[in-house]
Amino acid sequence: MTAGLPGTGIGGFFYLLSALLMPAHEFCLMCQGKSNWKRWKMAVRQSVLAFLVIVSVWGTGWLLGVIMASLRVKPETISSHVQASNLVKVTAIYFSLLTLLAVIVAIQCVSMFPQKKRAK
Repeated sequence: MTAGLPGTGIGGFFYLLSALLMPAHEFCLMCQGKSNWKRWKMAVRQSVLAFLVIVSVWGTGWLLGVIMASLRVKPETISSHVQASNLVKVTAIYFSLLTLLAVIVAIQCVSMFPQKKRAK
């Protein structure tokens, strides 16, 4: 996870993936006859917002890489032959996605066990 950039933790990824999948969900509802224009409008709005969040996080990393390259201050993670690098590393994104996947799988596994009701 990339510290300091909103939307790059597992909560942010959960929102982004959910919002990006909203049009697909609405398409399935449309095929069942359960969708309407108001729902489609909300799904598209949320998907566009999620896409803009992704673009802004990636753009922030790119801009920081350009600024650091112009100042000739290079962190250890950027090799010497790279002029400007995106500081939002793909491996950090993969790690966040894998963490989110592990949390979702764990929640699904726990929810499969029957709950004991407490006596009052």
